Amino acid sequence: MADSSQHLTDQQLAEIAVEGSTTDTPGTEHLAGCASCRAGVADLRRLTGLLSEPVQILAPPASLWGRVEDSVRESTTDQASVPREGARHVARHRKATWGAALAGLAVGTLLGGAAVTATSNLRDAPDQGPTSSLVAVGSAHLEPVGQTAIQGDAVMERDQDGSLKLHVDVSELADDGYLEVWLRDEGATRLVSLGAVTSRSTTVDVPEGLDLDEFPVVDVSHEHFDGDPTHGGETLLAGTMDSKDA
Repeated sequence: MADSSQHLTDQQLAEIAVEGSTTDTPGTEHLAGCASCRAGVADLRRLTGLLSEPVQILAPPASLWGRVEDSVRESTTDQASVPREGARHVARHRKATWGAALAGLAVGTLLGGAAVTATSNLRDAPDQGPTSSLVAVGSAHLEPVGQTAIQGDAVMERDQDGSLKLHVDVSELADDGYLEVWLRDEGATRLVSLGAVTSRSTTVDVPEGLDLDEFPVVDVSHEHFDGDPTHGGETLLAGTMDSKDA
């Protein structure tokens, strides 16, 4: 008769449940005489059978891995402190540790399936472009002012938290100095600087509380590194923002 105090490990039980057993499989002799380990193999086989059925793969929550790690740590601590004084107590302890092992197996299987499904969906689905939480609330075509050949466009977008961002596209940057984007009134008597245009496509934050009805014009100026924070007086592009329903 098999020594019931020396049960098969969780890994051995899982391997037998998934791959089956032969006369050469480690633990086969013990399994033949141990009802507790046979019951463990049966439980694992039922679980793998359930996992093989078609399921809808959902994205795991961000906190999943933290909960799994906490469960593994608790299981390891419990295993180290459980006395091995008899087959009944060992079997009870094994049932608890099997729960953690089965949870890990289930998580690994589901995440593996999710990865395969996601890869397949990305390969087969049509390209719908990037998604964004920003909603366009206005746009402006920036007309050249003076002799400049630079072209431009601007889009005002609102984020989920209500903050506004201005996305500015220009065809080229200044040969010397830099470009700066402003919001101003129609008469160009009041201006609010939003920052420098550092590339041909730049997104700048709009100050919270700014009344866009009072500052509807997008102004892109040519500035020099002279330490003067005010508008340099040379507007290259300008356009009035057309509001959209948000």
